[in-house]
Amino acid sequence: MTDPRPTTPRLAAATRIALADPRDLLNRLCDHLAEHVPVERLGDGALFRADYGTARVEIAGDALTVALESGDDTGLSFLKLIVAEHVLEFAGGQEPAIRWTGDGRAAGEPLPYFREMRVASVTHVTPRMRRIVLSGEDLGRFATGGLHVRLLFPPPGPAAPQWPVCGEDGRPQWPQGAARPAARVYTIRHIDVRKGEVAIDMMLHGDGHGHDAPGAGFARHARPGDIVGMTGPGGSVIGEARRYIMLGDETALPAIARQLETLPAHAEVAAFVEVADAAEEQPLTSAARLDLRWLHRDGTGLLERALRDHPWLGDGGEPPFIWAGCEHAQARAIRRFALKEAGLTHDGCHAFAYWRRGAAGDDARED
Repeated sequence: MTDPRPTTPRLAAATRIALADPRDLLNRLCDHLAEHVPVERLGDGALFRADYGTARVEIAGDALTVALESGDDTGLSFLKLIVAEHVLEFAGGQEPAIRWTGDGRAAGEPLPYFREMRVASVTHVTPRMRRIVLSGEDLGRFATGGLHVRLLFPPPGPAAPQWPVCGEDGRPQWPQGAARPAARVYTIRHIDVRKGEVAIDMMLHGDGHGHDAPGAGFARHARPGDIVGMTGPGGSVIGEARRYIMLGDETALPAIARQLETLPAHAEVAAFVEVADAAEEQPLTSAARLDLRWLHRDGTGLLERALRDHPWLGDGGEPPFIWAGCEHAQARAIRRFALKEAGLTHDGCHAFAYWRRGAAGDDARED
C-alpha cells in the first residue's frame, strides 16, 4: 500500500574528512554533543539529531564520512557549521580539509540564515535598556528554532556594509580587516512575521563617550534607517516542567520575559532578576503562576543564593526546571550547585554565561 501521508522534501549534503585518528575524534564529538543533542552510537559511527536535522558520522579507514539531512537550507547550513567547527576544534592541531557536496549554498553565496535589517524605531524600556525594532524581509524562520540572534554592526563610515558569506567548509567567511562587522548575541524580545519586524532589548553598557561595547554604542545612537545585519536563530528553549526557577541579570532579562510569556497557566514560576536598582525593574507577564523577585545588585552572588535558599529544592515535590543566564562565574556556580548539590540532571538545568567579566563577544560565552 502507498503511504498517504505527505512527505517533507529533505536536503542532503556530505563530506569525507581525512584524519590521523578518526575514532578519537568521533568519540570526542559524541562526548561533547551528548550534552546538547540526542546521540545514538552505531558501531563505527554515530547519529546526531537536532531540531533542524540529522548528522550521521562514520569511520571509513583514515577518515570520517559525514552525511547531513535537513528540511530547509538554513537547517542544513547550521549542521555544516556545527560539524566544521567541532571537527576543527577536536582535530588536535591538524587542519583537515572539509568540502561539502550535495545540497546547500556554494562558497561565496549569501548565508541562508542572514538578513540585512533597518532600524524602524527606538524607545526606552528603562534608563539602561533600549528597545530597537528592526525591519526586514522573510523573517518566518526567525520565529522558531531558538530565542537568540547574532546582530552584526558594520564599522562607521559611508561605505556600504560588507557581510559574511558561505565558506567552503560550511563556516561563514567574514570580510577582512576594518570592513569586518562586530557581532554580538541578543534575544528576540518580540517578532511579528507579518509586519517583518523584530524587537531587540539592548543594554546601554559603557559611558556614551567612546567607551561603549559595539552593541551598546549602536543602541545608544541608533536612528530609524540605520543598517544592521542579523543571523540566526539559535539557542535552546526552556524545557517542559510543572515548576520553574528562573534566574538572570539584565542581559538575560529579555530571554526571561519572552519565555515567561510562553509558559502555560498550570505551571508555577519563581523568577529572580538581578538589576542595578529599582529604576531597571519592568513589568513581566505570564499565564503561569508567577512569583517575581527583583534583586538589586550588591556584588554578593544574589542569584546563586536565591537558588540555594528556594524551598522547591527540598520540599519533596517534583524537581523544578532551572534556567539561568548571567555572568560566567555565577552561571558556573549555579550549574555546579544544581547538578552536584541539588541532584538535578543536565536535562533539568540550563545555566548560560551571557557575559564574562574581562571578556567580550563570543569569548564571554565560552566555558
